[in-house]
Amino acid sequence: MAFIYLSAGFAAWSQPLCEEANLHKLVIGIDHVPIVVRDLNEAKTLFSDRLKFTVKNGRAHEGISNFFVKFQDGTYLEFITPLDSSFAIGNYYSNFLKHRAGGTSLALSVKSADSVMLLLQQCAVPFKSNANPIWLSVEPSGNDLFYIEYRNKNWKEREVNTTHANQSLSLKSVWWISKDPAKYISNFTKLGFINKGASTYLGIQAQVLKAESSELIVVSSSEGADILGNFKSPGTEGIFGFTVKVKSLNIVRQLLKDQNLIIKGNSIIYYAKDYNFFIVFTE
Repeated sequence: MAFIYLSAGFAAWSQPLCEEANLHKLVIGIDHVPIVVRDLNEAKTLFSDRLKFTVKNGRAHEGISNFFVKFQDGTYLEFITPLDSSFAIGNYYSNFLKHRAGGTSLALSVKSADSVMLLLQQCAVPFKSNANPIWLSVEPSGNDLFYIEYRNKNWKEREVNTTHANQSLSLKSVWWISKDPAKYISNFTKLGFINKGASTYLGIQAQVLKAESSELIVVSSSEGADILGNFKSPGTEGIFGFTVKVKSLNIVRQLLKDQNLIIKGNSIIYYAKDYNFFIVFTE
């Protein structure tokens, strides 16, 4: 996607219209997460053949190629490899790969991209915008997040693309890690999440942010050190995990029995080490 700057200059979120309550009223939930990889075919083999997800092929466009893992509730993971850095989007993912592979940003589905842009303008927050026949997108600068509104509100992915052998149903949570989690908690609550307070997941102290039914689980690097130690890039900051809701954990155990799963309480964990994230399967 080629983004266009529609606002300039940066100011603190000081105006009354810039309170977090305004943006959260526009947010429907986490829509998808782009994940950049070096070898798209290897990633496809992992997710389709080994982890038993159904994969929807994408296409080459704007300097990238991609594929999707889509869920029944409309959420999805998008796997991307850059092909041509002369395109803006290809260049972005090429630069990201210089640091690591993995999740790059959060895409939040919104009721009205125009309303999001108006609010960001009123708040003097710089952003980029893109429009095409399928969606409108808005990206506030420097926040690892963008908003997306689909033009056809009634469109649904075909069932064949959202039915998985491992019986996955939805992307329930995204995990975020940082040496400075307070900064991201503050930013994300301004950008549409609601802070639900502290909780413990997988024995890890975390802060839980909500966007409707979606969760963003924010963890400090010290709390998540044991998880990071499993990754190819243990210094990962940003997106480092996903919780995927499934119909049956027993099916996951049976189908993925040769995949070095970790059973922890009512969860099954798989480390995608080369991609610097883990997947938590849960009912």
